[in-house]
Amino acid sequence: RFSIPIHYGCYGECHFCAISVHQGRTVQWRSESSILAEAGQISRMKDFKGYITDLGGPTANMYGFECRKKIEKGACRDKRCLFPSVCRHLMPDHSHHLNLIKKMEQLPRIKKVFISSGIRYDLILSDPQHQQAYLKKIVSGNVSGQMKIAPEHTVPHVLKLMGKQDTQFLLDFKKTFDTLSRQSGKPQFLTYYFIAAHPGCRMQDMMALRTF
Repeated sequence: RFSIPIHYGCYGECHFCAISVHQGRTVQWRSESSILAEAGQISRMKDFKGYITDLGGPTANMYGFECRKKIEKGACRDKRCLFPSVCRHLMPDHSHHLNLIKKMEQLPRIKKVFISSGIRYDLILSDPQHQQAYLKKIVSGNVSGQMKIAPEHTVPHVLKLMGKQDTQFLLDFKKTFDTLSRQSGKPQFLTYYFIAAHPGCRMQDMMALRTF
């Protein structure tokens, strides 16, 4: 009830997911003024306790940036935005989501803003200019004990069938998340989404996932 959707659409186009089909491969985001106005309305509800429970969308950190080529010419037919790696034309920029969080935290009657939607860690790691500032902010002040991420699997051939990245992205992100959580003095955890029995996934693949 006290969460605010800030965009729709997804760059991911994962093979098991319908979001890019029914919401599109081009991410459409709301203006800051629209989002902050809605936050102001929510804050005046009589049963509001001061906590925005989510400021996100299908994936929280896709707010505020888009491929210029896609805007002008449409989505590419022969390649994807995030698989097998983040396209160099996308240029992730987390400063927009970061600034939005900070502005919302300054509004009267709002004590805390949480990011409860899933996070694409490969996008964060592909934004060298803002990744440290963005991660440090949300890990220290906008995670309610757990952050949701979706590696989906860990076996290379299954990940390829899914359209998901190699596990090295996951390991690098977990290391950074754990370090920042310790620095902030908070016992925080990552919540992992995994898919069992994806087409092409064998019993030994599920055993390997469990071992991982």
